[in-house]
Amino acid sequence: MERFEDVISAIQRDMLEICMEYSDYRAEHIFIMAFWQGEKLTCRHFYCVGGKVVRHSDLNQAGAGQFDVSPEIQVNCNMILLEDMRNLAETCKRYNKPIPSQMKIHYDVGRQKAEMGFQYDSKYGLFAGKKIDNEFNAWFTEASQAYGTA
Repeated sequence: MERFEDVISAIQRDMLEICMEYSDYRAEHIFIMAFWQGEKLTCRHFYCVGGKVVRHSDLNQAGAGQFDVSPEIQVNCNMILLEDMRNLAETCKRYNKPIPSQMKIHYDVGRQKAEMGFQYDSKYGLFAGKKIDNEFNAWFTEASQAYGTA
């Protein structure tokens, strides 16, 4: 049987790979934030491209050329990320590990270094969507200050 850590790492690599493909392999940094609320999954991603931190739908505003951010491409990327999240949850169940309520991945492409963090508290109850938006926006602002302009 594969080690739990190896399976989780493979899932996270797949998430990063689809985001690299989405950004046409031009991102300097990739940021992925995933939330589990029971059976509800939410995943958001944004990028630093050309020294500018932008949301996934705003890649063309980074000043680094044109990207295909068509609705079809956005949906396809999100569907793959959500499938990876389901696989991660199933892996946790299979190995009798707790399913995180939140996962953050920051990948520094130039250094080929990923930082990952998990939270296991269930702070996403009533008004979960607003809390998720607030956390995502806070991380986006933090990344903008650290890696480029928003």
